[in-house]
Amino acid sequence: MPTLVSLVAKTPLDLPMTLAVFVGAISVIFLIGAFVVPETLGKLDNTPVRDPY
Repeated sequence: MPTLVSLVAKTPLDLPMTLAVFVGAISVIFLIGAFVVPETLGKLDNTPVRDPY
């Protein structure tokens, strides 16, 4: 991520703001993924157990 931030920032003075935007965007993507994945929705806990016999 630091490499991408350095590439996107036009000047060294833009680095803190660009880093904040990247961290915010990645956090939002992470949270959306956490709400979409079945493990976090509790859907895997209610699956019936197969009888091995």
